[in-house]
Amino acid sequence: MRKRSAHRIIQCLYPGSLPCTNGRGCIQEAERCDGIVQCSDGSDEDNCLAHYAKHGLGLAQPVVKPQAVVTTVQKHHPAPVVMKSHPPPAPVKGQPVMVQPVKGQPVVVQAPKQVVMLQQVVNLACQTGYVMGEDHLCYRFSTDVVKYADAERACAQDGAGLAVLKDEVSHGFVYGFLQAFNPHNPHWIGLDDRAIEGQYVYADGSALGKFNHWDTAQPDDADRDQDCVQMQGYYWDDRACCEEKHYICQAPPAQQITCFCHNHSNQCTMDGGCADCQHNTMGAHCEMCQPGFAGAATQGTPNDCLPIQTYRLMHVKQPLLVMQPKGK
Repeated sequence: MRKRSAHRIIQCLYPGSLPCTNGRGCIQEAERCDGIVQCSDGSDEDNCLAHYAKHGLGLAQPVVKPQAVVTTVQKHHPAPVVMKSHPPPAPVKGQPVMVQPVKGQPVVVQAPKQVVMLQQVVNLACQTGYVMGEDHLCYRFSTDVVKYADAERACAQDGAGLAVLKDEVSHGFVYGFLQAFNPHNPHWIGLDDRAIEGQYVYADGSALGKFNHWDTAQPDDADRDQDCVQMQGYYWDDRACCEEKHYICQAPPAQQITCFCHNHSNQCTMDGGCADCQHNTMGAHCEMCQPGFAGAATQGTPNDCLPIQTYRLMHVKQPLLVMQPKGK
């Protein structure tokens, strides 16, 4: 009887292992007739019917071992980093503008152009015989003298009322005008206590507040009939309403006039033109330079129109100073 080789014995020393017929390998007992050839000579799948009958097994179903799943991993390369070029800093007024040099081309350094806003002029106009106050109200200073009630009626005919001086702006304007044109005569203003003694009310119906310019020891209601207020110089005084005095009427502006003067005037004429053009300009809208001056009056700056000699000196063409990039 042929002996097994040592190699075969060594190969099948593990418990539950079976030798292949050619002696060149061993299989596990569970691998016998499992439908998969394990031995090189195929002996592990021979005589399987007898093997099934011996062990009471049914027909073996082909056993498919799981296959290794090969997955293709897509390598995600990082997207190229695009370096954003930062915009150059905004030009500062009065500072030179630096231009990025281009090889082979000159670099011109120049100051940014000044941006000038052209403003409209809005004037408030008073009716004939009235002057505009610093409070943007219109005033008429009478040349005649009348009683207080007659002064009220005269102002009402103009669509106005006796002057209401509620603050220092209005009071200061009236005082300045009187000092210049009629400093010695008293004038009726719109303030009285005819309804209730001691309770002074303005011509517009509002009560006298904290602001006042009463003279010393005034109001005193002397003779118990002084219910109307006059202004003489800087101060107020209560007087009898039947006395005849000059008076001051006050009215809102009659109209609003708008004009466009290229920043060379702040006054409009009644027809919407410009009055008193400044900066050596002229024209209905201060759009031209005066004779002897040159420039562009419509630019809107105080230096639009310069003396001709100065203008020529400033605008003589001279070689342009440039900087060449290195390496040219």
